[in-house]
Amino acid sequence: FDNNQIALALNVSSHWIRRLRWENKRSTRDLTGQHQATRQRPSDSLMDQLVTQEVLRVGHAYGRKMLSASLSVTNPLFHFARERVQASMQRLFPIAMAKRAVHAARRIQRGAYHAPHFGYSAHLDLACKLQEYDIYVAAIVDGDSRMCCALTALTNKLPITIYLFVMLGFLHEFGYPNQLVTDRGNEFRLCAFACMAVQSLTGYGGIRPRPAHKCTKSTSNIRVEKFNIEINVRVLAIVRLLINQLENLNILDKDNFLQTGALSSIIMPLMQVGLDRLRAAWNEGRASLRQPALMRLLPGPRSLIINP
Repeated sequence: FDNNQIALALNVSSHWIRRLRWENKRSTRDLTGQHQATRQRPSDSLMDQLVTQEVLRVGHAYGRKMLSASLSVTNPLFHFARERVQASMQRLFPIAMAKRAVHAARRIQRGAYHAPHFGYSAHLDLACKLQEYDIYVAAIVDGDSRMCCALTALTNKLPITIYLFVMLGFLHEFGYPNQLVTDRGNEFRLCAFACMAVQSLTGYGGIRPRPAHKCTKSTSNIRVEKFNIEINVRVLAIVRLLINQLENLNILDKDNFLQTGALSSIIMPLMQVGLDRLRAAWNEGRASLRQPALMRLLPGPRSLIINP
């Protein structure tokens, strides 16, 4: 309750209520400090014994902060400083502590993205927020400059569709990248096969070449996944509003494949206009183009075979 409400209910001043609350908080803090002061500091051997028992009970998932709190609950007569708990864990379980440190470093201190030149990595992905209506958007983003190299609306995600309407246009305009990066979807296997075949036929890279295709998790395909946010906000959100309006008027039923097919066929040209504008705006304002015309002169299979 608010201080004014309590004061009104008790027919006293709000200043007196605030004073009582402040005194109660201070007395509680003093009692907590006195309780901590009266708790004993365990010896190193006893600390190791208590830490061992607690780790056997909760496992190695706890760090020094959580383990100190757990020890304080199970052993209220002792005071467990976090530094001493960590030192005991380091003595008793060095392998588990090393694994925890590596895991934390990988989650918190992630490595920097490496792409020394244009065409070093090309990231391909699909935006499938409206896939139940047969509406897809394919995007290819360069890893170095973040340039959007291809942005196409599709009615399906068959491998041959992505290769013919997305990958071929990209290859004719920019050539083959050093490495094509996709997620683990089967719809990208034909594009991956084309890149791997060109690398095998040209023999580019020597004895141990950099793979022409890399399959990764969706959360690791960062360059194009971040660009998918722009697709969803600038294009697909507007289409979603139109779909909602049609469904509210009982004009569209997503379970009727004839209606969804007609919608996707009609909306595709309009979406492509919006996608072309989005690509032009993105490349003008967000991409850092550093002499992309020299890309064809860089070493790689794309300079050997431009037309697939």
